Amino acid sequence: MNLSGFENNTTLDKFFLAPTGHPPTVELDFLTAARILKPSDVNETRQPIPSSGFYDLLDKNKTAFLAATTVESDQAEASFRGSPTDSFISKRVKDKAVRLCPQFTEEDEEFVAKVIRLIDDGWLPKPTSKKLAASLKNPENLHPLKVLGVLRHAIKHELFHASPAAHASQALAPREVILSSFLVPQP
Repeated sequence: MNLSGFENNTTLDKFFLAPTGHPPTVELDFLTAARILKPSDVNETRQPIPSSGFYDLLDKNKTAFLAATTVESDQAEASFRGSPTDSFISKRVKDKAVRLCPQFTEEDEEFVAKVIRLIDDGWLPKPTSKKLAASLKNPENLHPLKVLGVLRHAIKHELFHASPAAHASQALAPREVILSSFLVPQP
């Protein structure tokens, strides 16, 4: 069995227990995890971790953690907090005709993905957003190549580069720490 705890901002958030075999991974509360991790004998010696199986169990725990903490895509769209203008731009750019345009180069596809990320993260300035929405509402700009041209013209290249202040804030951001323990079956 593998027990993993996930630490964030000095508090343990999630605990998962992955049993060997095919049973599903189970999320545990703090007290249950503490009881499992507390040795029954204080003088108990450490046991070697088997060469096979540990990482498979750890992967099961990571998958369960990801499933427990990931917002579903339809919930994410419902929680989009941008302005109506940002919402309009997002819908236009995320449209299949634009995202999957066969005439786009790989660079164009990367640019569109960056624009989507910029909008979803709320980093598109309001004046740029208004200008962009006005251009995209123009009936002449319905074709995906026209949409791409409007995006490239309206969005400044500097918006895609993180500022030094953003890098500094990421350095101070809380880090995720995965604590993992392999539980040896008792005879």
